[in-house]
Amino acid sequence: MCFGTPRIVHVVLGNCDAQVGSRMFLFGGKGEKGALFRDLFFLDLVKWTWVPVSSTTEGPSPRMNHASVLVGRKMVVQGGWDGVKRSLDDLWVFDTEAFTWVNPKTAGLSPTPRYGHQMQLLDDGRILVFGGITVKDKDIPEVRPSLRGRLIFCRNGLLALSFKLRAPPTARPSRSQYHKDLRQLDTETMLWSKPRAAAAVFPSARYGHSASQLGGQLVVFGGWGVGGLQSSAENKRAGAESLFTFDPEVSAACAGVGACVVLSGLTLVCCCCSLGVVRSRHMLS
Repeated sequence: MCFGTPRIVHVVLGNCDAQVGSRMFLFGGKGEKGALFRDLFFLDLVKWTWVPVSSTTEGPSPRMNHASVLVGRKMVVQGGWDGVKRSLDDLWVFDTEAFTWVNPKTAGLSPTPRYGHQMQLLDDGRILVFGGITVKDKDIPEVRPSLRGRLIFCRNGLLALSFKLRAPPTARPSRSQYHKDLRQLDTETMLWSKPRAAAAVFPSARYGHSASQLGGQLVVFGGWGVGGLQSSAENKRAGAESLFTFDPEVSAACAGVGACVVLSGLTLVCCCCSLGVVRSRHMLS
């Protein structure tokens, strides 16, 4: 069966370990004439055919620019934009074996409504959420970058793709709010919290960036924010670097008792003063 609904800003999930078998799942996005989708498909990676998925339970509302990540054989979807005037902050989980959606109850400091953010699963079971943008006053979501940087890490190697971003000449000033906060979700307790972090220079507020893991670090690459492309070559604002990392291991060790994790550029410095933990190294060494 062919996949016959062209779309943008959807999510596609699979991974290097093939946790969902020989299938790659696609959810949501924006199609022709502004139509938003809530449908779900998977691509059979053996037969290379698209298959529509019929969930046995009620699922998320139509959305675009949402964040998503795989947790075992479950697909987690968070946030997005509703295509009219509202940014979203809900959390949904799709079981790729049972074909069911669940809207789990969570507690704590959850992310505010946003779209264009990123989620990543850590080895210890935490989900990290960084960045994004929130629609204000019925503003139209920005889709300014004609291309965006994409960084993908796999266990057996590194694939990095970098594209130059540019805004169309007619792009108008935005009334939306960019975000630079970092939130974490404990997938056992379903409790949201805000990791303690310190840095010489924090990443600037941005959306449309990429995120992945490398050597236990959360790596954030690219994005769009105040001043345009978040790159020191084109944007001299503080924190407008293309590449940052976050050390979740030190963050967990420091939980609530000290400042931790520092990175700027390609030099990583992690500290938790109250525990006497200090680390510094080049992130690619």
